[in-house]
Formats: sequence, structure tokens, C-alpha cells
Amino acid sequence: MRRVACLRSTSSSVIDMSTLLNESPFGTAVQVDLNDARPIRWGWLLLIFGFGAFMAWATMAPLDAAVSSSGTVVVSGSRKLVQPLTGGKVSEILVRDGAQVQAGQVLVRLDDTSARAQLDIVRGQWLVAMATQARLEAEQRGRASIDFPPALLELGEDTRVVEVMALQSRLLESRRQLRSNELQSMEAALRGLEYQVQGQEAAKYSKETQSRMLREELRNQKSLADDGFYPRNRVSEQERLFASIQGGVAEDLNSAGKTRQAIAEGRARIAARQQEQRKDIESQLSDVQREAASLEDACGG
Repeated sequence: MRRVACLRSTSSSVIDMSTLLNESPFGTAVQVDLNDARPIRWGWLLLIFGFGAFMAWATMAPLDAAVSSSGTVVVSGSRKLVQPLTGGKVSEILVRDGAQVQAGQVLVRLDDTSARAQLDIVRGQWLVAMATQARLEAEQRGRASIDFPPALLELGEDTRVVEVMALQSRLLESRRQLRSNELQSMEAALRGLEYQVQGQEAAKYSKETQSRMLREELRNQKSLADDGFYPRNRVSEQERLFASIQGGVAEDLNSAGKTRQAIAEGRARIAARQQEQRKDIESQLSDVQREAASLEDACGG
């Protein structure tokens, strides 16, 4: 056996791999192929060939095979529950046990006495709602009469319809009269304030006239008093009277201003009340329209 040659240096020991690979322990040289590219190529070729074979088989192999069998479809039971959408008393049975029936065939009849009574009640409510709606529409437009819809006019021979329309007509007139009286009362109060302003203006004008006349008299009296021909105490009395008249003029002017302010506030209250009445009518009309539509659906359109 030959020893492997070693090279020594001051920093480290390095093994000569070429010598190790080229020398055999039996004294003959052996060459080792370290290139692994050939096995990798063979692996890729096998993989590609296998995938191609699988795709060819998947394309050409028949996969439409199925298993057929025969059977019978039966219902889960011989008895079936038959019931109406709404409960009630059965008045007539039109089939017998075991009889064959067809789709849509009448099997039983229910007593419709209660249903008819309920329908009559709902229909009466619908008539009232329609008449009320017509009356509110007349109030909204400020009309003195009601234009009832054709659906009510066509039932003019029905006593209930006649009574409902007459009641709504009377209600329209009474409500119109009530609103009119309320607004007229407020307008009358405003007219009273306007007359009060006129009186205050007249009083102010009269006092202003007296003030002008008294001022002229005072001028003459002061001239005479300065010359000793008129007593001073009389002049003082006239001056106090003049000051009192001037104060009355200012007071009348202030009162007239307050009265005018009250008139403006009264007109604003009238406008607000009218707006409130219109909103109240619109709200009632909206509610009645929804109620009438709901009752009409309940009556079957």
C-alpha cells in the first residue's frame, strides 16, 4: 500500500485530492467520473416519456361505461293529508273514501257564513275609508263639495253607501265652518288692533296740535312776563302743561308701535295656523289612503 503524499505548509495541511483519486490502494491508477449530468438527463427523459404515455392513454381510453338497473317509484304512504289554507266548518263532502280524483277537483265545501260576515265588515270599512279620502281631498283643495269616486257612486243604491257619503258631506261642511270661524276670530282680533292703532295715531296727532298751539302761547306769555304784564306762575303752569302734552305724544307713539308689533305677530299666527291645518289634512289623507289600499286588498281588489 502506498501512502498518500501530503504537502505541509506553515498555515494548514492540504490533501492532494488528485493524487488520492488517481492512486489505488492496490498500486494501480483508477479514474473516477465526477460528472452527474448523464443520470439527470436519463431521469428527465423517463419522466417526459411516462407523462406522454399517460396523456395518450387518457385521451384514447373509453370512460363512458355505466351500470343500468330497473325499479319502481312508489309514494311513501297510501294516505295523503288534504286541508284548506284556512280553517272552517265543513258543510259538504263531495268525494268518498277510495275515490279517484283529479287535480283541481273540489273535494269538500266549507261553511262560508263567518267568512262572508267578515268580508262584509271589511267592505264597510273600505267604503268609509274611500268616502273619508274623498272628503279630505276636497278639504285639501278648499272645495265646498265632495267628488266621490265612481266606485262609491256605482253603489248609490246601497243604504250604507248613501249614509257614508251624507256623513262625510256634513263633516266637510262642519270642519270648513270650524276652520273659517277660527280664522275669522283671529282676523277680528287683528282688526281691533288696527283700530287701536288708528286711535293712538289720532290721539298723538291731537296732542301734537295742542303742543304747537301751547308753544306759541308760551312764547307770547314769556314776553309779557318779562315786561311785567303777565304773572310768572301762570307761565310756569303753561310750561308744565306743555311738557305733559309732549310726554303724551311720546307715549302714544310708543303704544302705536307696540300695537303694530302685535298685529304682525297676529298675522304670523294666522299663517302658521293655516299651515298647520294643511299639514293635518295631508297627514290624515296619507293615513286614509294607506288604510283604503289595505282594505281593498283584503276585499279581494
